[in-house]
Amino acid sequence: MNGWFTIDKIDAKTYVISEYHHPEETHCYLLCGTKRAVLIDTGLGVANIKKVVEKLTDLPVTVITTHAHWDHIRGHKYFPDFYVHSAEMDWLNGKFPLPLEIAKSGLTAVVDVLEETLDMDALNDLLKSLVTQSQKILGDNLIGIYLHGSAVMGCYNEKKSDIDLLVVVKEAIPNNIKHRFMDMVVELNTYAPPKGIELSIVKRGVCNPFVYPTPFELHFSIAHLEWYKTNPLDYIDKMKGTDKDLAAHITIIYHRGKCLYGNDIKDVFGAVSKEDYFDSIWSDIEEAETEIMDNPTYIILNLCRVLAYKKEELILSKQEGGKWGICNVPEKYQTLIVQALDEYLFNKSTEYDENNAHEYAAYMITQIRN
Repeated sequence: MNGWFTIDKIDAKTYVISEYHHPEETHCYLLCGTKRAVLIDTGLGVANIKKVVEKLTDLPVTVITTHAHWDHIRGHKYFPDFYVHSAEMDWLNGKFPLPLEIAKSGLTAVVDVLEETLDMDALNDLLKSLVTQSQKILGDNLIGIYLHGSAVMGCYNEKKSDIDLLVVVKEAIPNNIKHRFMDMVVELNTYAPPKGIELSIVKRGVCNPFVYPTPFELHFSIAHLEWYKTNPLDYIDKMKGTDKDLAAHITIIYHRGKCLYGNDIKDVFGAVSKEDYFDSIWSDIEEAETEIMDNPTYIILNLCRVLAYKKEELILSKQEGGKWGICNVPEKYQTLIVQALDEYLFNKSTEYDENNAHEYAAYMITQIRN
């Protein structure tokens, strides 16, 4: 898998082999001696770390295990010669301190991302085109373009993810410029993944100090595509207002986002208050008890990440929220979370236990409110 590993050379005989394309961002260390090399940990097992090691040394390799968590041992399968503490030997055989079904279907499955979901070339080409054309259309009014969502949180999947963008401008955009900009976005959307582009434009003045609910100048997602195609003038005239979701988007940008063009993130955005961020993510799940079966995968994982923020102030993706939930939510709900992760990451069709799902939603809402 090209590009999965990042190699850093510490000195002539020492290397760091890192996996930055996954939220765990694991680091393995290769120490080359005179007769033998030692590899400390083997990482996630997404790609074959042995092939990387063989390019760095011709010496026989022994693996030493710092500890037997799944993100440190998944590459052990490529090395017959390895050492692990005797107290953790059973972990190598799948005996994790969670039910075996949960460990294998949840934690392990989260790591085995299909190679095509990690190929960012098409995404990067689309983003470059959007940046170039935005510069031409918006000119000096453009402050910056910022990427957020799954593409910056380690869980981008072209089959399931949309492309989340925020455009910041100095001042209000005339309708004729909005029209040109929307035509450009709609054209690029034909090259986007199935869930398409989701994009908002806001003025710099609402970013710092942050204004909540946040006014926006223009918004696009595939949910509104037909409206624009059938009546673009009406769309441009009416597609403006305030959006609570922008508090969550800007929080992600502030902490984990990527500047594609323009001013640095911390120069444009002020921190979103804890109260505004929580209200934003709460509004997304407050009706979960009645709506969970309408969109179970989305709601199950979102409940996890909202509770993770309430309890630990963690700012997580849906995937990270699900992983957090497996470790922190009562065991009787863990199968639901694993099913949601499998469906979200791998398009696995699944049948949720409706009674368990409603009970889970009620439990999670109670925990979040407390």
